[in-house]
Amino acid sequence: MIIEILSETRIPQETKDSINLYVTKRIHPGNFLMAVFENNLISAVARGDNENLLALPAIVIYLTCHVPVMCYGNKNKVESWLNNVI
Repeated sequence: MIIEILSETRIPQETKDSINLYVTKRIHPGNFLMAVFENNLISAVARGDNENLLALPAIVIYLTCHVPVMCYGNKNKVESWLNNVI
């Protein structure tokens, strides 16, 4: 069961595409993913739809494994990334 919850296949393709566009082209990913990138769990849960909320553990693992650490973790890092400061 834990393996299924953390599986990358649980992430909606549109969400994965938004993550990848954020990383590669610095495109604002939408409010749910912004909250995830900023490490704001309360906001992420408040903004996520059912599909993304079910995938939230897998999204976190995906970020940890596939996204450069300078792109996420807090609001300052996210703003710097989007503004091409880093």
